Amino acid sequence: MISFRNTAIGLAFLALHACFVSTEPLLPSGQGARIADGPVEICGEGGEDCHAAAFEDDTYIVYPPPDAEDEAPLRLRFLDLADSYLGQVWLGEVELRDPDDDESIWYYGVAHPMPENTGGVTRFEMVQPDCMDATLRQAARYGIEPLDSHTCSISDIASLAAYLVEAHGEDFNDPDWWRDPD
Repeated sequence: MISFRNTAIGLAFLALHACFVSTEPLLPSGQGARIADGPVEICGEGGEDCHAAAFEDDTYIVYPPPDAEDEAPLRLRFLDLADSYLGQVWLGEVELRDPDDDESIWYYGVAHPMPENTGGVTRFEMVQPDCMDATLRQAARYGIEPLDSHTCSISDIASLAAYLVEAHGEDFNDPDWWRDPD
């Protein structure tokens, strides 16, 4: 079972609403995209809690701070999702790994570049749309299966991407939605 000890770096930007989750990665290996040239920071809702992310192969890695050396690094991979007035929107796959037993769970959210570029670092705001917002029709069409009041299981990255564009395509253009996607 995932202990989520890495909440300091992981859940700060996930802000666990009603989350899209999977027990296995849905983005095929080698298909994660580089979301910016140069240094990147991944931030939570409202642009808070930013953390440097190093790009290795097709994965961005956020290493735990020195005082949290027992935490596993956070791994994020991205897929091009949609264009918006605020910049490119990316579908993010975030692996949370339990360092004690090497089990993982994958969370899915969306990210966009923040307007300010600080010292050559591109910051991305990452949020999780509420999976409970899906209508019964959308849930059936896109394979969204509510597991409890906070979590929905998904099994196909293309279906999730199609749902997010249908349900939130207009929201991606609204700065207020990014601050509070509920």
